Amino acid sequence: MIACNEEMKKSRKVGCDDEVKQIKKSRKVACDEEVKQIKKSRMVRTQGLSNLCHQWLEVGNAILYEEHRCILESDKKWLDDAIINAVQYLLHSQYVVLINTYREDIDLFVDGATLLSTEGTTQGDPLAMAMYGIGILPLIKKLQTCDVTQTWYADDASAAGSTANIRCWWDMITKAGPMFGYYPNASKTHLIVKQEYVQSAKGLFDGSGITVIADGDRYLGAAIGTRTYIEHPFNDTDRNMLALPTRLGGLGIINPSLMSLYHYTTSVNVTSALANLVITRATLMPSDLGIQQLEEKNLARNQRKAMETASVTELLAILPAKQKRSVEIASEKGASSWLNALPIARHGFALHKSAFRDAICLRYGWQPPLLPSHCICGSIYTVVHAMNCPSGGFPSIRHNEVRDLTSAFLSEVCHNVHTEPTLQPLQGEHLKYKSANGEVGARLDIAAQNFWGKNHQTPYFDVRIFNPFAQSYANSSMSKCYRKHELDKKREYEERVREIEHGSFSPLVFSTAGGMGPIATTVYKRIASLIADKRQEPYSTTLFWLRCKLSFSLLRSAIMCLRGTRSFHSHSQHHSIALACAEAKVH
Repeated sequence: MIACNEEMKKSRKVGCDDEVKQIKKSRKVACDEEVKQIKKSRMVRTQGLSNLCHQWLEVGNAILYEEHRCILESDKKWLDDAIINAVQYLLHSQYVVLINTYREDIDLFVDGATLLSTEGTTQGDPLAMAMYGIGILPLIKKLQTCDVTQTWYADDASAAGSTANIRCWWDMITKAGPMFGYYPNASKTHLIVKQEYVQSAKGLFDGSGITVIADGDRYLGAAIGTRTYIEHPFNDTDRNMLALPTRLGGLGIINPSLMSLYHYTTSVNVTSALANLVITRATLMPSDLGIQQLEEKNLARNQRKAMETASVTELLAILPAKQKRSVEIASEKGASSWLNALPIARHGFALHKSAFRDAICLRYGWQPPLLPSHCICGSIYTVVHAMNCPSGGFPSIRHNEVRDLTSAFLSEVCHNVHTEPTLQPLQGEHLKYKSANGEVGARLDIAAQNFWGKNHQTPYFDVRIFNPFAQSYANSSMSKCYRKHELDKKREYEERVREIEHGSFSPLVFSTAGGMGPIATTVYKRIASLIADKRQEPYSTTLFWLRCKLSFSLLRSAIMCLRGTRSFHSHSQHHSIALACAEAKVH
């Protein structure tokens, strides 16, 4: 095969020389000109054709075209035979395999039943793409009569030119394609034109089922269209940000163009000792071989961490303030737990696709699509406003979900767990801080006995969740934000709990992104330790599971605040069911 690139001088030929030698040895007159053309153009194009899935298969054009013109249109089965005959000359080492595979219908074994594969190639066959690459070339040849520049990758086609010529190309492919076994799908076809040609293009392609767009679209993963579409939402800086590991605020989607050399060097270094033993045909395995490989792996791991740290430092220096803030918040412990878990619904670790996209937008401060312009409270609807607006009661629901989840954890390992315990009223006692809560009937979120050990103190916990993207926190580090909210909670309740209830107080402060304050981190580590001891599970695994549960709870609540329905109307008044049935004479 030959790696396909517009600049084939930079590409490396793999197996091409062997194929050319086979063609020379076969002394086929029809292929002599093709071989010369392969050498000259480096097999990028043959007679102007371009099917990027298997460029090396185009050497079979001279064998196939003349016969396809008269036989292929009437005998579809003959196409397989023609391909196999072509492969006999082009890839003789695989000829026997293809003969045995496609001479007759193939048996497919599915759940104990046997099905016959009677059409096309078999899914999963490594040679299927090669056969399809040859089979589609006659259609590509036929379409060359249209004055367009076309590019193919297997069955994905694209063409560039004037709208009239593209319409001609489309009409021909819809008419001739089925005769070659190719059935174009108009609903998945997009026509990208400049803004000033949108109306004329829509009129020209009226009734074809093709969607006409002006900004751009993606083709084989690449963006095609206006400069704005190509550069937004992803540019090189965003790509490098997403390449970071999740613990550093990225998505862990590595950039192969930057990391391939590192991975290759690491592979060579780790396997060099074993490779030398194979080359020298050693009969004994050195006792220190495993130690050498472990040292190389540790060295490679340290190098990678250093590279990642350097990448973060360089990235934060060039990111805008808002984006930089998003990466710092996403780098918190626990903020990426939902990304590190497999989407298994029965464990509560799954999101539907729209929720996942919203979660990514919330993580990086991107604008989620299809948001309303105004909130029912009259304010302009933004992500920050959606996280804070009390309309609909979503912030309270978010708080209660974390409270109930924590209470469920504590109920497993503690005694006498209370949700929203009422504090004793003050009877002449004076509290130090003016912000202290001295109201009658004041309540905290959770109380649980024997949490810190077998003593008579009852620990009290209170949950607070804040939005780190709010404007009031824009100039504060996350550590200062957590410290501020913890101090606020302590001033409000700690003295009263200590002096009146004779208990201890721990504020559980979270951010909407999934991070937690220092005191909350200590509390949940203690919970994980107690659960791990009771269930006989590893502590590290239990802690990750607990953080993941909290992360998904906060994430779902954030998406609910963003997408939930806020209503003008309060809950309808409840009337007596018996009275309604009696008045309406419902029996």
